[in-house]
Amino acid sequence: MTKPSGGSVDHGGSFPADQREIELGMNEQLVNDAVIRALAERGQIFDFGGALATVSTDNNDCSRRVIRRLPLPSLRELITDAVQFVTHDFDFNSGQRKRRVHRVPRWCYEAIHKRGVWHGIPAIRGIVNAPVMKADGSILQKTGFDVASGLYVDLDGDFPEIPGRPTAAAIRQAVESLLGIVADFPFSNPASRSAWIAAVLTPLAREAHDGATGPLFLIDANTRGSGKSLLADLAALIVTGREATRLVAPACDDEFRKRITALVSDGARLVLIDNVGGKFGCESIDAALTGTVWKDRRLGATEMIEAPLRVSWLASGNNVALAADTARRTCHIRLESPLENPEDRAGFRHPDVRRYVRENRPALLAAALTILAGYVAEGRPDQRLKPWGSFESWSDLVRGAIVWAGMADPGDTRFELRDTADSEAGALRQLLKAIVEIDSDGIGLRTTDLLKIANGKDQSYGRTESESLREAIEGFTELSIEKVTARKLGSRLGHFRSRVVEGLKLDIRIKSGSSYWVIQSGDGGSVDHSGSFFSGLQKTETEWEDSTKAEEGQKGSTEIHRSTIGHDLDWLEDSKL
Repeated sequence: MTKPSGGSVDHGGSFPADQREIELGMNEQLVNDAVIRALAERGQIFDFGGALATVSTDNNDCSRRVIRRLPLPSLRELITDAVQFVTHDFDFNSGQRKRRVHRVPRWCYEAIHKRGVWHGIPAIRGIVNAPVMKADGSILQKTGFDVASGLYVDLDGDFPEIPGRPTAAAIRQAVESLLGIVADFPFSNPASRSAWIAAVLTPLAREAHDGATGPLFLIDANTRGSGKSLLADLAALIVTGREATRLVAPACDDEFRKRITALVSDGARLVLIDNVGGKFGCESIDAALTGTVWKDRRLGATEMIEAPLRVSWLASGNNVALAADTARRTCHIRLESPLENPEDRAGFRHPDVRRYVRENRPALLAAALTILAGYVAEGRPDQRLKPWGSFESWSDLVRGAIVWAGMADPGDTRFELRDTADSEAGALRQLLKAIVEIDSDGIGLRTTDLLKIANGKDQSYGRTESESLREAIEGFTELSIEKVTARKLGSRLGHFRSRVVEGLKLDIRIKSGSSYWVIQSGDGGSVDHSGSFFSGLQKTETEWEDSTKAEEGQKGSTEIHRSTIGHDLDWLEDSKL
Protein backbone atom coordinates (compact mmCIF):
# COMPACT_ATOMS: atom_id res chain seq x y z
CA MET A 1 0.00 0.00 0.00
CA THR A 2 2.78 2.48 0.92
CA LYS A 3 6.44 2.86 0.16
CA PRO A 4 8.99 5.66 -0.13
CA SER A 5 8.65 7.13 -3.55
CA GLY A 6 11.41 8.13 -5.88
CA GLY A 7 10.65 6.44 -9.18
CA SER A 8 9.64 8.37 -12.27
CA VAL A 9 6.03 8.71 -13.33
CA ASP A 10 4.37 8.95 -16.67
CA HIS A 11 4.45 12.75 -16.83
CA GLY A 12 8.09 13.05 -15.85
CA GLY A 13 9.63 14.36 -12.64
CA SER A 14 10.26 12.55 -9.34
CA PHE A 15 8.73 12.36 -5.87
CA PRO A 16 10.32 14.25 -2.97
CA ALA A 17 12.57 11.83 -1.10
CA ASP A 18 10.63 12.04 2.20
CA GLN A 19 7.13 11.61 0.75
CA ARG A 20 5.23 8.38 1.16
CA GLU A 21 3.67 6.86 -1.94
CA ILE A 22 0.13 5.62 -1.30
CA GLU A 23 -1.93 3.80 -3.86
CA LEU A 24 -5.59 4.73 -3.99
CA GLY A 25 -7.91 1.77 -3.78
CA MET A 26 -11.49 0.84 -3.05
CA ASN A 27 -10.88 0.39 0.69
CA GLU A 28 -10.95 3.98 1.96
CA GLN A 29 -10.15 2.99 5.55
CA LEU A 30 -6.87 1.35 4.55
CA VAL A 31 -5.92 4.39 2.50
CA ASN A 32 -6.71 6.73 5.39
CA ASP A 33 -4.75 4.55 7.83
CA ALA A 34 -1.73 4.78 5.53
CA VAL A 35 -2.06 8.58 5.34
CA ILE A 36 -2.22 8.84 9.14
CA ARG A 37 0.96 6.76 9.44
CA ALA A 38 2.69 9.07 6.98
CA LEU A 39 1.59 12.13 8.96
CA ALA A 40 2.78 10.52 12.21
CA GLU A 41 6.23 9.91 10.69
CA ARG A 42 6.55 13.63 9.95
CA GLY A 43 6.05 14.50 13.64
CA GLN A 44 4.37 17.83 12.87
CA ILE A 45 0.88 16.95 13.98
CA PHE A 46 -0.71 16.17 17.34
CA ASP A 47 -3.95 15.02 18.93
CA PHE A 48 -5.19 17.87 21.12
CA GLY A 49 -8.35 16.95 22.99
CA GLY A 50 -9.78 14.87 20.14
CA ALA A 51 -8.81 17.28 17.35
CA LEU A 52 -5.77 17.36 15.08
CA ALA A 53 -3.46 20.26 15.87
CA THR A 54 0.00 21.67 15.24
CA VAL A 55 2.39 23.81 17.28
CA SER A 56 3.10 27.15 15.62
CA THR A 57 4.17 30.68 16.49
CA ASP A 58 1.71 33.14 17.96
CA ASN A 59 0.51 35.77 15.49
CA ASN A 60 0.86 38.47 18.15
CA ASP A 61 4.18 37.29 19.58
CA CYS A 62 6.57 35.44 17.27
CA SER A 63 8.68 34.32 20.26
CA ARG A 64 5.77 32.36 21.69
CA ARG A 65 4.41 29.02 20.51
CA VAL A 66 0.75 28.08 20.62
CA ILE A 67 -1.36 25.03 19.81
CA ARG A 68 -3.58 25.48 16.77
CA ARG A 69 -6.33 23.07 15.78
CA LEU A 70 -6.14 22.14 12.12
CA PRO A 71 -8.93 23.30 9.83
CA LEU A 72 -9.64 21.13 6.80
CA PRO A 73 -7.58 23.20 4.30
CA SER A 74 -4.51 23.06 6.56
CA LEU A 75 -4.86 19.29 7.00
CA ARG A 76 -5.05 18.89 3.23
CA GLU A 77 -1.82 20.90 2.86
CA LEU A 78 -0.03 18.67 5.35
CA ILE A 79 -1.23 15.55 3.52
CA THR A 80 0.03 16.83 0.16
CA ASP A 81 3.41 17.53 1.76
CA ALA A 82 3.67 14.07 3.33
CA VAL A 83 1.98 11.85 0.75
CA GLN A 84 1.95 11.23 -2.98
CA PHE A 85 -1.16 9.40 -4.17
CA VAL A 86 -0.87 7.14 -7.19
CA THR A 87 -3.15 4.87 -9.13
CA HIS A 88 -2.55 2.19 -11.75
CA ASP A 89 -4.22 1.58 -15.07
CA PHE A 90 -3.51 -0.77 -17.97
CA ASP A 91 -2.11 0.34 -21.31
CA PHE A 92 -2.27 -2.19 -24.17
CA ASN A 93 0.99 -0.91 -25.61
CA SER A 94 3.17 -0.53 -22.53
CA GLY A 95 1.31 -2.59 -19.94
CA GLN A 96 0.40 -1.36 -16.50
CA ARG A 97 1.26 2.27 -15.78
CA LYS A 98 1.47 4.20 -12.53
CA ARG A 99 -0.26 7.53 -12.62
CA ARG A 100 0.26 10.40 -10.19
CA VAL A 101 -2.89 11.82 -8.57
CA HIS A 102 -2.67 15.59 -8.22
CA ARG A 103 -5.40 16.09 -5.60
CA VAL A 104 -6.08 14.70 -2.16
CA PRO A 105 -9.46 12.97 -2.36
CA ARG A 106 -12.06 14.84 -0.37
CA TRP A 107 -13.28 11.67 1.28
CA CYS A 108 -9.74 11.13 2.56
CA TYR A 109 -9.03 14.39 4.37
CA GLU A 110 -12.60 14.82 5.64
CA ALA A 111 -12.65 11.33 7.18
CA ILE A 112 -9.23 11.79 8.77
CA HIS A 113 -10.23 15.17 10.18
CA LYS A 114 -13.30 13.73 11.88
CA ARG A 115 -11.89 10.39 12.96
CA GLY A 116 -11.21 11.36 16.59
CA VAL A 117 -8.53 8.70 17.14
CA TRP A 118 -5.32 8.66 15.14
CA HIS A 119 -2.98 5.77 15.89
CA GLY A 120 0.64 6.85 15.92
CA ILE A 121 -0.10 10.56 16.33
CA PRO A 122 0.85 11.62 19.87
CA ALA A 123 -1.50 13.43 22.21
CA ILE A 124 -0.35 16.88 23.30
CA ARG A 125 -1.56 18.19 26.66
CA GLY A 126 -0.21 21.71 26.44
CA ILE A 127 2.75 24.03 26.09
CA VAL A 128 4.91 25.01 29.05
CA ASN A 129 7.27 27.96 29.09
CA ALA A 130 9.29 26.75 32.05
CA PRO A 131 10.82 23.56 33.37
CA VAL A 132 8.17 21.49 35.15
CA MET A 133 8.08 18.44 37.37
CA LYS A 134 7.01 15.14 35.80
CA ALA A 135 5.00 12.37 37.41
CA ASP A 136 8.16 10.47 38.38
CA GLY A 137 9.55 13.51 40.19
CA SER A 138 12.14 14.35 37.54
CA ILE A 139 12.35 17.84 36.02
CA LEU A 140 11.45 18.29 32.35
CA GLN A 141 13.57 21.07 30.89
CA LYS A 142 14.54 19.99 27.38
CA THR A 143 13.08 22.13 24.61
CA GLY A 144 10.70 20.35 22.26
CA PHE A 145 7.92 17.79 22.53
CA ASP A 146 8.13 15.23 25.33
CA VAL A 147 6.16 12.11 24.40
CA ALA A 148 5.99 10.72 27.94
CA SER A 149 4.31 13.79 29.44
CA GLY A 150 2.54 15.04 26.32
CA LEU A 151 4.01 18.50 26.84
CA TYR A 152 5.73 20.78 24.39
CA VAL A 153 8.50 22.63 26.23
CA ASP A 154 9.07 26.12 24.86
CA LEU A 155 11.97 27.66 26.76
CA ASP A 156 13.32 31.11 25.92
CA GLY A 157 16.52 30.91 27.93
CA ASP A 158 18.97 28.74 29.80
CA PHE A 159 17.81 27.35 33.12
CA PRO A 160 20.08 25.86 35.78
CA GLU A 161 19.92 22.13 36.38
CA ILE A 162 17.78 21.17 39.35
CA PRO A 163 19.61 18.74 41.65
CA GLY A 164 17.89 15.41 42.21
CA ARG A 165 18.38 15.66 45.98
CA PRO A 166 18.82 19.30 47.08
CA THR A 167 20.60 19.97 50.34
CA ALA A 168 18.96 21.62 53.34
CA ALA A 169 20.96 24.77 52.61
CA ALA A 170 19.65 24.79 49.02
CA ILE A 171 16.08 24.50 50.28
CA ARG A 172 16.56 27.43 52.69
CA GLN A 173 18.08 29.53 49.92
CA ALA A 174 15.20 28.68 47.59
CA VAL A 175 12.62 29.78 50.17
CA GLU A 176 14.50 33.03 50.86
CA SER A 177 14.75 33.80 47.14
CA LEU A 178 11.03 33.48 46.55
CA LEU A 179 9.93 35.26 49.71
CA GLY A 180 12.43 38.04 49.05
CA ILE A 181 10.58 39.33 45.98
CA VAL A 182 7.31 39.73 47.91
CA ALA A 183 8.82 41.06 51.14
CA ASP A 184 7.20 44.49 50.63
CA PHE A 185 3.64 43.18 50.30
CA PRO A 186 1.39 43.57 53.38
CA PHE A 187 0.37 39.93 53.86
CA SER A 188 -2.08 39.66 56.74
CA ASN A 189 -0.48 36.46 58.06
CA PRO A 190 2.24 33.90 57.23
CA ALA A 191 -0.33 31.49 55.74
CA SER A 192 -1.28 34.09 53.11
CA ARG A 193 2.38 34.48 52.17
CA SER A 194 2.65 30.70 51.85
CA ALA A 195 -0.48 30.73 49.69
CA TRP A 196 1.33 32.95 47.19
CA ILE A 197 4.19 30.45 47.10
CA ALA A 198 1.58 27.77 46.41
CA ALA A 199 0.28 29.84 43.48
CA VAL A 200 3.80 29.74 41.99
CA LEU A 201 4.37 26.03 42.60
CA THR A 202 0.95 24.84 41.40
CA PRO A 203 1.46 25.17 37.61
CA LEU A 204 5.02 23.82 37.93
CA ALA A 205 3.72 20.70 39.71
CA ARG A 206 0.65 20.20 37.51
CA GLU A 207 2.06 17.25 35.56
CA ALA A 208 3.37 15.52 38.70
CA HIS A 209 -0.06 14.55 40.06
CA ASP A 210 -3.27 13.30 38.49
CA GLY A 211 -5.93 15.20 40.44
CA ALA A 212 -7.40 18.67 40.05
CA THR A 213 -4.84 21.37 39.22
CA GLY A 214 -5.39 23.20 42.51
CA PRO A 215 -7.71 25.63 44.27
CA LEU A 216 -8.52 29.16 43.20
CA PHE A 217 -5.93 31.59 44.57
CA LEU A 218 -7.87 34.66 45.70
CA ILE A 219 -5.67 37.72 46.21
CA ASP A 220 -7.89 39.83 48.41
CA ALA A 221 -7.15 43.19 50.05
CA ASN A 222 -8.70 45.64 52.48
CA THR A 223 -8.18 48.60 50.14
CA ARG A 224 -7.26 49.48 46.58
CA GLY A 225 -3.62 49.93 45.60
CA SER A 226 -2.35 47.16 47.87
CA GLY A 227 -0.64 45.28 45.03
CA LYS A 228 -3.14 42.51 44.23
CA SER A 229 -2.68 42.45 40.45
CA LEU A 230 1.07 42.92 40.80
CA LEU A 231 1.27 39.92 43.09
CA ALA A 232 -0.54 37.82 40.48
CA ASP A 233 1.75 39.11 37.72
CA LEU A 234 4.86 38.15 39.68
CA ALA A 235 3.65 34.56 39.92
CA ALA A 236 2.87 34.53 36.19
CA LEU A 237 6.23 36.08 35.27
CA ILE A 238 8.07 33.36 37.14
CA VAL A 239 6.01 30.53 35.62
CA THR A 240 5.41 31.76 32.06
CA GLY A 241 7.76 34.71 31.55
CA ARG A 242 4.71 36.92 30.88
CA GLU A 243 2.17 38.79 32.94
CA ALA A 244 -0.99 36.93 33.84
CA THR A 245 -3.70 36.46 31.23
CA ARG A 246 -6.54 38.68 32.46
CA LEU A 247 -10.22 37.91 32.47
CA VAL A 248 -13.07 40.13 33.64
CA ALA A 249 -15.44 38.19 35.87
CA PRO A 250 -18.43 37.22 33.68
CA ALA A 251 -21.87 38.35 34.81
CA CYS A 252 -23.50 34.91 34.70
CA ASP A 253 -22.67 31.23 34.80
CA ASP A 254 -23.35 30.68 31.09
CA GLU A 255 -20.88 33.40 30.12
CA PHE A 256 -18.32 31.99 32.55
CA ARG A 257 -18.70 28.56 30.97
CA LYS A 258 -18.02 29.99 27.50
CA ARG A 259 -14.90 31.79 28.72
CA ILE A 260 -13.58 28.64 30.35
CA THR A 261 -14.18 26.67 27.14
CA ALA A 262 -12.23 29.24 25.12
CA LEU A 263 -9.32 29.26 27.58
CA VAL A 264 -9.16 25.46 27.72
CA SER A 265 -9.28 25.31 23.91
CA ASP A 266 -6.30 27.66 23.74
CA GLY A 267 -4.32 25.65 26.28
CA ALA A 268 -4.12 28.48 28.83
CA ARG A 269 -1.96 27.72 31.87
CA LEU A 270 -2.46 30.62 34.28
CA VAL A 271 -5.42 33.02 34.29
CA LEU A 272 -6.22 36.00 36.52
CA ILE A 273 -9.84 37.02 37.06
CA ASP A 274 -9.10 40.66 37.86
CA ASN A 275 -10.97 43.22 39.97
CA VAL A 276 -13.78 40.98 41.14
CA GLY A 277 -16.78 42.91 42.41
CA GLY A 278 -19.81 41.62 44.30
CA LYS A 279 -20.26 37.98 45.16
CA PHE A 280 -17.98 35.67 43.19
CA GLY A 281 -18.62 32.05 42.32
CA CYS A 282 -20.78 29.89 40.07
CA GLU A 283 -21.22 26.28 39.00
CA SER A 284 -18.86 26.56 35.99
CA ILE A 285 -15.84 27.89 37.88
CA ASP A 286 -16.48 25.38 40.66
CA ALA A 287 -16.44 22.56 38.10
CA ALA A 288 -13.30 23.91 36.43
CA LEU A 289 -11.48 24.04 39.77
CA THR A 290 -12.22 20.48 40.86
CA GLY A 291 -12.35 18.70 37.48
CA THR A 292 -9.58 17.19 35.36
CA VAL A 293 -11.31 17.23 31.95
CA TRP A 294 -13.48 19.93 30.40
CA LYS A 295 -16.13 19.06 27.83
CA ASP A 296 -18.32 21.66 26.17
CA ARG A 297 -19.54 22.89 22.81
CA ARG A 298 -17.04 24.98 20.90
CA LEU A 299 -18.09 28.61 20.53
CA GLY A 300 -19.79 29.29 17.22
CA ALA A 301 -19.83 25.62 16.25
CA THR A 302 -21.82 22.47 16.87
CA GLU A 303 -18.84 20.27 17.69
CA MET A 304 -17.93 19.32 21.24
CA ILE A 305 -14.43 19.75 22.62
CA GLU A 306 -12.89 17.62 25.33
CA ALA A 307 -9.58 18.76 26.75
CA PRO A 308 -7.59 18.33 29.96
CA LEU A 309 -7.98 21.00 32.63
CA ARG A 310 -4.50 22.40 33.22
CA VAL A 311 -5.40 25.98 34.15
CA SER A 312 -4.21 27.59 37.38
CA TRP A 313 -6.82 30.14 38.45
CA LEU A 314 -6.17 33.38 40.33
CA ALA A 315 -8.62 36.13 41.24
CA SER A 316 -8.20 39.58 42.76
CA GLY A 317 -10.48 42.08 44.44
CA ASN A 318 -11.16 44.10 47.54
CA ASN A 319 -13.00 42.30 50.35
CA VAL A 320 -14.42 39.75 47.92
CA ALA A 321 -17.49 37.78 49.00
CA LEU A 322 -17.50 34.19 47.80
CA ALA A 323 -20.36 31.80 47.18
CA ALA A 324 -20.34 28.84 49.56
CA ASP A 325 -19.20 26.19 47.07
CA THR A 326 -16.47 28.44 45.69
CA ALA A 327 -15.19 29.38 49.16
CA ARG A 328 -14.22 25.79 49.95
CA ARG A 329 -12.29 25.67 46.67
CA THR A 330 -10.26 28.80 47.45
CA CYS A 331 -6.80 29.40 48.89
CA HIS A 332 -6.79 32.92 50.32
CA ILE A 333 -3.95 35.40 49.82
CA ARG A 334 -4.99 38.27 52.08
CA LEU A 335 -3.32 41.70 51.94
CA GLU A 336 -4.04 44.28 54.66
CA SER A 337 -2.40 47.66 54.24
CA PRO A 338 -2.35 50.09 57.20
CA LEU A 339 -2.08 53.02 54.77
CA GLU A 340 -4.93 55.11 53.42
CA ASN A 341 -3.22 55.39 50.02
CA PRO A 342 -0.85 52.41 49.73
CA GLU A 343 -0.11 53.22 46.09
CA ASP A 344 1.90 56.27 47.28
CA ARG A 345 4.29 54.15 49.34
CA ALA A 346 8.04 54.26 48.54
CA GLY A 347 11.24 52.63 49.77
CA PHE A 348 10.72 49.16 48.31
CA ARG A 349 13.41 46.48 48.37
CA HIS A 350 12.91 46.09 44.60
CA PRO A 351 11.70 49.42 43.16
CA ASP A 352 10.88 47.73 39.83
CA VAL A 353 10.00 44.25 40.99
CA ARG A 354 8.63 43.16 37.60
CA ARG A 355 11.96 43.91 35.97
CA TYR A 356 13.80 42.15 38.77
CA VAL A 357 11.73 38.98 38.28
CA ARG A 358 12.23 39.03 34.50
CA GLU A 359 15.98 39.38 34.89
CA ASN A 360 16.20 36.68 37.56
CA ARG A 361 13.52 34.34 36.27
CA PRO A 362 15.79 31.29 35.72
CA ALA A 363 17.04 31.45 39.32
CA LEU A 364 13.54 31.98 40.73
CA LEU A 365 12.17 29.06 38.70
CA ALA A 366 15.03 26.91 39.92
CA ALA A 367 14.19 27.92 43.51
CA ALA A 368 10.54 26.90 43.12
CA LEU A 369 11.44 23.56 41.54
CA THR A 370 14.12 22.94 44.17
CA ILE A 371 11.44 23.01 46.89
CA LEU A 372 9.33 20.47 45.00
CA ALA A 373 12.30 18.27 44.10
CA GLY A 374 13.61 18.22 47.65
CA TYR A 375 10.25 17.17 49.06
CA VAL A 376 9.84 14.39 46.48
CA ALA A 377 13.43 13.19 47.00
CA GLU A 378 12.70 12.78 50.72
CA GLY A 379 9.74 10.54 49.89
CA ARG A 380 7.06 13.15 50.52
CA PRO A 381 7.12 12.82 54.32
CA ASP A 382 3.72 13.14 55.97
CA GLN A 383 3.17 16.69 57.20
CA ARG A 384 -0.03 15.76 59.07
CA LEU A 385 -2.09 18.33 57.21
CA LYS A 386 -5.83 18.66 57.58
CA PRO A 387 -7.54 17.08 54.55
CA TRP A 388 -8.66 19.33 51.72
CA GLY A 389 -11.47 17.63 49.83
CA SER A 390 -11.31 17.69 46.00
CA PHE A 391 -7.62 18.70 46.08
CA GLU A 392 -6.03 15.69 47.74
CA SER A 393 -3.24 15.11 45.21
CA TRP A 394 -2.42 18.82 44.95
CA SER A 395 -2.35 19.08 48.74
CA ASP A 396 -0.10 16.05 49.06
CA LEU A 397 2.49 17.56 46.70
CA VAL A 398 2.33 21.36 46.66
CA ARG A 399 0.96 22.06 50.11
CA GLY A 400 3.07 19.31 51.64
CA ALA A 401 6.26 20.65 50.04
CA ILE A 402 5.62 24.16 51.36
CA VAL A 403 5.10 23.02 54.95
CA TRP A 404 8.07 20.62 54.69
CA ALA A 405 10.26 23.55 53.61
CA GLY A 406 9.45 25.35 56.87
CA MET A 407 6.68 27.71 55.77
CA ALA A 408 3.16 28.08 57.16
CA ASP A 409 0.37 25.88 55.85
CA PRO A 410 -1.41 27.70 52.99
CA GLY A 411 -4.45 25.56 53.74
CA ASP A 412 -5.02 27.47 56.98
CA THR A 413 -6.30 30.42 54.94
CA ARG A 414 -9.46 28.57 53.93
CA PHE A 415 -10.78 28.30 57.50
CA GLU A 416 -10.88 32.05 58.05
CA LEU A 417 -12.17 32.54 54.52
CA ARG A 418 -14.93 30.01 55.08
CA ASP A 419 -16.12 31.84 58.17
CA THR A 420 -16.04 35.31 56.59
CA ALA A 421 -16.93 34.62 52.96
CA ASP A 422 -19.67 32.00 53.15
CA SER A 423 -22.60 34.41 53.27
CA GLU A 424 -24.98 31.59 52.34
CA ALA A 425 -24.04 29.68 55.47
CA GLY A 426 -24.51 32.80 57.56
CA ALA A 427 -27.93 33.46 56.07
CA LEU A 428 -28.96 29.83 56.55
CA ARG A 429 -27.73 29.89 60.15
CA GLN A 430 -29.85 32.96 60.88
CA LEU A 431 -32.94 31.39 59.31
CA LEU A 432 -32.57 28.09 61.15
CA LYS A 433 -32.30 29.86 64.48
CA ALA A 434 -35.32 32.01 63.68
CA ILE A 435 -37.40 28.92 62.83
CA VAL A 436 -36.28 27.17 66.05
CA GLU A 437 -37.56 30.12 68.08
CA ILE A 438 -40.92 30.14 66.30
CA ASP A 439 -41.53 26.38 66.04
CA SER A 440 -41.02 25.80 69.75
CA ASP A 441 -42.62 22.33 69.85
CA GLY A 442 -40.97 21.03 66.65
CA ILE A 443 -44.23 20.33 64.78
CA GLY A 444 -42.88 21.95 61.62
CA LEU A 445 -43.96 24.87 59.44
CA ARG A 446 -44.91 25.17 55.79
CA THR A 447 -43.45 27.83 53.52
CA THR A 448 -46.83 29.58 53.53
CA ASP A 449 -46.78 29.57 57.34
CA LEU A 450 -43.31 31.09 57.40
CA LEU A 451 -44.27 33.89 55.03
CA LYS A 452 -47.50 34.57 56.93
CA ILE A 453 -45.56 34.96 60.19
CA ALA A 454 -42.82 37.06 58.57
CA ASN A 455 -45.41 39.42 57.12
CA GLY A 456 -47.05 39.85 60.55
CA LYS A 457 -50.29 38.22 59.46
CA ASP A 458 -50.30 35.53 62.14
CA GLN A 459 -51.37 37.11 65.41
CA SER A 460 -50.10 34.08 67.36
CA TYR A 461 -46.62 35.52 67.13
CA GLY A 462 -45.24 38.77 68.44
CA ARG A 463 -43.62 41.59 66.54
CA THR A 464 -40.11 40.59 67.57
CA GLU A 465 -40.56 37.05 66.24
CA SER A 466 -42.05 38.29 62.97
CA GLU A 467 -39.29 40.84 62.37
CA SER A 468 -36.58 38.30 63.19
CA LEU A 469 -38.03 35.79 60.72
CA ARG A 470 -38.58 38.43 58.04
CA GLU A 471 -34.97 39.58 58.27
CA ALA A 472 -33.76 35.99 58.11
CA ILE A 473 -35.87 35.16 55.02
CA GLU A 474 -34.76 38.31 53.20
CA GLY A 475 -31.11 37.52 53.89
CA PHE A 476 -31.57 33.89 52.89
CA THR A 477 -33.35 34.59 49.59
CA GLU A 478 -31.61 37.92 48.86
CA LEU A 479 -35.05 39.37 48.10
CA SER A 480 -37.35 41.78 49.88
CA ILE A 481 -40.13 39.96 51.69
CA GLU A 482 -42.73 41.36 49.25
CA LYS A 483 -41.05 39.47 46.40
CA VAL A 484 -40.66 36.15 48.21
CA THR A 485 -43.27 33.56 47.20
CA ALA A 486 -43.91 30.16 48.74
CA ARG A 487 -42.46 28.54 45.61
CA LYS A 488 -39.25 30.59 45.70
CA LEU A 489 -38.72 30.07 49.42
CA GLY A 490 -39.45 26.33 49.17
CA SER A 491 -37.04 25.87 46.27
CA ARG A 492 -34.33 27.74 48.16
CA LEU A 493 -34.92 25.70 51.32
CA GLY A 494 -34.82 22.48 49.31
CA HIS A 495 -31.34 23.34 48.03
CA PHE A 496 -30.04 23.38 51.63
CA ARG A 497 -31.91 20.38 52.96
CA SER A 498 -29.82 18.35 55.45
CA ARG A 499 -26.93 20.82 55.39
CA VAL A 500 -25.53 21.14 58.93
CA VAL A 501 -24.77 24.65 60.24
CA GLU A 502 -23.68 25.05 63.87
CA GLY A 503 -25.23 21.72 64.77
CA LEU A 504 -28.58 22.48 63.13
CA LYS A 505 -30.00 21.10 59.91
CA LEU A 506 -33.15 21.56 57.87
CA ASP A 507 -35.40 18.64 57.00
CA ILE A 508 -38.87 18.05 55.60
CA ARG A 509 -41.85 15.97 56.68
CA ILE A 510 -45.07 15.30 54.80
CA LYS A 511 -48.28 15.50 56.83
CA SER A 512 -51.75 15.19 55.33
CA GLY A 513 -50.39 15.98 51.88
CA SER A 514 -48.48 19.12 52.90
CA SER A 515 -44.75 19.57 53.34
CA TYR A 516 -43.49 20.85 56.71
CA TRP A 517 -40.00 22.15 57.39
CA VAL A 518 -38.49 21.06 60.69
CA ILE A 519 -35.19 21.83 62.38
CA GLN A 520 -33.12 18.95 63.73
CA SER A 521 -29.71 18.51 65.25
CA GLY A 522 -26.92 17.56 62.92
CA ASP A 523 -27.07 13.92 64.07
CA GLY A 524 -30.80 13.64 63.40
CA GLY A 525 -32.07 14.36 66.91
CA SER A 526 -34.69 16.91 67.91
CA VAL A 527 -33.95 20.42 69.07
CA ASP A 528 -35.95 22.52 71.49
CA HIS A 529 -36.57 26.26 71.19
CA SER A 530 -33.55 27.07 73.32
CA GLY A 531 -31.22 25.19 71.01
CA SER A 532 -30.48 22.15 73.18
CA PHE A 533 -30.39 18.82 71.41
CA PHE A 534 -32.06 15.55 72.34
CA SER A 535 -30.55 12.86 70.16
CA GLY A 536 -32.65 9.82 69.53
CA LEU A 537 -35.96 11.58 70.13
CA GLN A 538 -36.71 12.05 66.45
CA LYS A 539 -40.17 10.74 65.66
CA THR A 540 -40.58 7.90 63.22
CA GLU A 541 -42.92 8.40 60.28
CA THR A 542 -45.59 6.28 62.01
CA GLU A 543 -45.26 8.22 65.26
CA TRP A 544 -45.47 11.48 63.32
CA GLU A 545 -48.66 10.43 61.55
CA ASP A 546 -50.14 9.18 64.85
CA SER A 547 -49.44 12.48 66.56
CA THR A 548 -50.92 14.35 63.63
CA LYS A 549 -54.12 12.30 63.77
CA ALA A 550 -54.34 12.87 67.52
CA GLU A 551 -54.04 16.61 67.08
CA GLU A 552 -56.64 16.58 64.33
CA GLY A 553 -59.02 14.57 66.55
CA GLN A 554 -58.60 16.94 69.47
CA LYS A 555 -59.28 20.00 67.37
CA GLY A 556 -62.11 18.43 65.40
CA SER A 557 -60.65 19.69 62.16
CA THR A 558 -57.57 19.44 59.99
CA GLU A 559 -55.98 22.47 61.68
CA ILE A 560 -52.52 21.77 63.04
CA HIS A 561 -50.79 24.22 65.37
CA ARG A 562 -51.40 27.76 64.13
CA SER A 563 -51.60 26.53 60.55
CA THR A 564 -54.27 25.63 58.05
CA ILE A 565 -53.72 22.78 55.64
CA GLY A 566 -52.85 24.03 52.17
CA HIS A 567 -51.21 22.02 49.46
CA ASP A 568 -48.02 23.94 48.73
CA LEU A 569 -46.10 21.08 47.13
CA ASP A 570 -45.73 22.89 43.80
CA TRP A 571 -42.36 24.30 44.87
CA LEU A 572 -40.94 20.77 44.74
CA GLU A 573 -40.76 21.05 40.98
CA ASP A 574 -38.05 23.68 41.28
CA SER A 575 -36.22 22.30 44.30
CA LYS A 576 -33.12 20.15 44.27
CA LEU A 577 -34.42 17.57 46.72
